[in-house]
Amino acid sequence: SGSGNEVYDKIYNFLVNVAKDQDTRKSNRVGRIMNHLPFERKLFSRKINDKGFQEATVEEMLPFTGKQKSDNSEAFAFSEQSFHEKKAQVGEANQYGAAMLWRDDHLTQQWHDPIRIKSIKEGDWVDFIHGHLDLDKSFDVRGNLLSALTENGQKRYLRGVYKALTESADEFDWSGNIMNKSLGKRLQLSRHLQLKDKASWLAYNKRFGHENPVEAMLSGMDVMDDRVVLLKAFGSNPKEAFNYLKRRMSGEKVYIDKAGIVREWKQSDLM
Repeated sequence: SGSGNEVYDKIYNFLVNVAKDQDTRKSNRVGRIMNHLPFERKLFSRKINDKGFQEATVEEMLPFTGKQKSDNSEAFAFSEQSFHEKKAQVGEANQYGAAMLWRDDHLTQQWHDPIRIKSIKEGDWVDFIHGHLDLDKSFDVRGNLLSALTENGQKRYLRGVYKALTESADEFDWSGNIMNKSLGKRLQLSRHLQLKDKASWLAYNKRFGHENPVEAMLSGMDVMDDRVVLLKAFGSNPKEAFNYLKRRMSGEKVYIDKAGIVREWKQSDLM
């Protein structure tokens, strides 16, 4: 136990170290990628904005096979190292409870721009994305493959996604409860709609998603590094673990149960 200021200082210093770990991870990862590239680091910002490099990267990553598919050896080198970094991130996240499935064809977490999506009718968006989805790799929030549903069922689900996106709800759960799920569960849900190939990825993102696939992939790895550190520091439910830490430092007799929820010790438990 301790005074309020002591508790605050302990938590503050702990969080500062977490933030430092996040920055260090990102810096080290970027350094490893840069060291693998066949051109000088100072040229990378130019490559990022080169349409040919962007499209070649998408081609190499969907899926990454280990063999160059595009005619751009620089994009292949970038994709190769990024692939290994992303795979290592998923492996480490799983060590700390994320339970994520690895996919060789994962470029980055798909972003759906609600403003651009809302600019067209619901049915038009549903028809457009439906034509670009890999139904054998896409699933709903209950874990059902879309290919197992009828076409009407698939489009009914996508209409729900449209409503969620345009009403500022989370893209994975239109009940609005996704933010109450653990970080591990949210990471599992983050890959549920899969675009089927390079052409579909570029077509959809040109209208409704990432404008720059290389920047999107790098940003996605940044976010993943942050989440790995949070999982390492707090477990698969950082919000609840932080609550536990704060209450323990305040001298309360609490514990975390098997479900990851903070509970108070009963008098009988303490005897």
